[in-house]
Amino acid sequence: MAEKDLFSGFRIKNAHLKNRIGLAPMTRTSSVKDSVPRRDVLDFLVRRAQNGVGLVFTEAVLTDYESAQGYPRQSRMVTQRQIEAWKPVVRAIREAGSTAVMQMFHCGRVAWPEINPAGRIIAPSPVAPKQENPLTGEPFPVPDEISRFDIDPAHPAENR
Repeated sequence: MAEKDLFSGFRIKNAHLKNRIGLAPMTRTSSVKDSVPRRDVLDFLVRRAQNGVGLVFTEAVLTDYESAQGYPRQSRMVTQRQIEAWKPVVRAIREAGSTAVMQMFHCGRVAWPEINPAGRIIAPSPVAPKQENPLTGEPFPVPDEISRFDIDPAHPAENR
């Protein structure tokens, strides 16, 4: 790709990107309390935008409260406190002329039931991974097969 192409802006649907440089999503496991990332991690994302990155992906943000987590200290965006922590970050990324994108993350069959609040793992099918959990050294349990109820947004985890 020619240099002029790398630094030229373009449009994806309703988003205008100032260039073709992006910060890849990462699983930082940086949340220390209430699944909100540490301040230095949020500041890191803003600095990338301020230094010219056109597209800034968040770190991996869990998709639900009860079954998505696979590692300790992962971020969520499901409570008001978590949403409020991300708002100034997204605002600052936009003020820098960049676009913020949340990487939605669910560990599926390699989630860790001991750290999921419901002690539950869901996956497309009830098949356990062949490898052991690298964090515990134990075999992964057989996950529950995901149901329509599990994915229906009209049934948030808090109401189950």
